[in-house]
Amino acid sequence: MRAFLIAMILAGPIYAQGITPGAIPLRPVGALDCAILPARIIELAQPIAGVLAEVRVRPGQHVEQGDVIARVDTDILQAELAQAELRAAGTATLQAAQARSDVANRLYSSARRAFDGGVISAAAHEEALRDQLTAQFELEREREARVLAEAEAERLRIQIAKGDIRAPASGIIGEGLLAPGEVASGDPVATLIEVDPMRIEVFVPVGQVQRLREAPDQVIQAGDRGDVEAQVRLEYISPLADQGSRTIRAYYTTDNENIAPGYRCMMIP
Repeated sequence: MRAFLIAMILAGPIYAQGITPGAIPLRPVGALDCAILPARIIELAQPIAGVLAEVRVRPGQHVEQGDVIARVDTDILQAELAQAELRAAGTATLQAAQARSDVANRLYSSARRAFDGGVISAAAHEEALRDQLTAQFELEREREARVLAEAEAERLRIQIAKGDIRAPASGIIGEGLLAPGEVASGDPVATLIEVDPMRIEVFVPVGQVQRLREAPDQVIQAGDRGDVEAQVRLEYISPLADQGSRTIRAYYTTDNENIAPGYRCMMIP
């Protein structure tokens, strides 16, 4: 049944193609038409720019939430990360700036005492003060550069982690999968079809809507001979009616593995 479900999904909604596997030969009075849909169809984007280095799945493959679908080439980002980590860990320039600042502070202290004692001129005092301030600014600049290097390293780590494109939910990989060496350029890397739970779209005459609200648990019939029954539960009813058919769409959910998206079905309230 799993293989058949995959084939049905990849083929697209069968009821939209005029094919009716799961057609029910005898239609009871009062039966409501319905269609079985996937819970969601998720287009997986490439979170960072680059070439796909690896694609780990194939169309029709079932994946679990968190599985790696594909990887983006992050070699350049890895090299940039190594440089940023070296700058963040390096102490030579910071130690040199600290030493210059210490010397400038001592020289200014001496110059200040000499100026107060009338030993040196105001110009010499101002020069010592300027050297002290310059050394202090250089020390602060080196400290800021180290902080920036650490922040840049963290940014690159996040970017590299995003190179792993993971499944946001469990489901089945659809067609249109990109290949290694391709760049997404706005196209999805893969399409994930989430089928747990599945959604049932029921076309309800306006006059029967209240009855369904009062009985949220129903049974649908599907399958090659209409012999597969599935328990479904009301999720919500559309607030808009179709004026042409005088019907409203009601949506149910089911986790029955014996039915597949694309089947037509019917509900007998």
